[in-house]
Amino acid sequence: MPRKGVSKKEKNKKRSSIGRIRENAEAFFGMPYIECRGFRSVTVEGAKKIETMTRECVVVLLDRGRLAVCGEDLICSSFRNGCLTVDGAIDSVGKWRREA
Repeated sequence: MPRKGVSKKEKNKKRSSIGRIRENAEAFFGMPYIECRGFRSVTVEGAKKIETMTRECVVVLLDRGRLAVCGEDLICSSFRNGCLTVDGAIDSVGKWRREA
């Protein structure tokens, strides 16, 4: 009978529970990972590029659609490897649609 257990390779691959949840959400829903830290900072993983940026609204192009971060005195503090961080007085984060 084959022995059941965890191989050494699997043992060495330790991931946090947050990392597993993030990977599962991205794979299942096809959505970016968004982390809000209070009303002062938002981090978006899976960003392709910044489409528009003003001090009141930052629109980010994603794989599937666009995301808008709205507020006051917004700045892009970091954008590396698809990970965007926006700081400022954040009012809302949501799916962006153009008004017709």
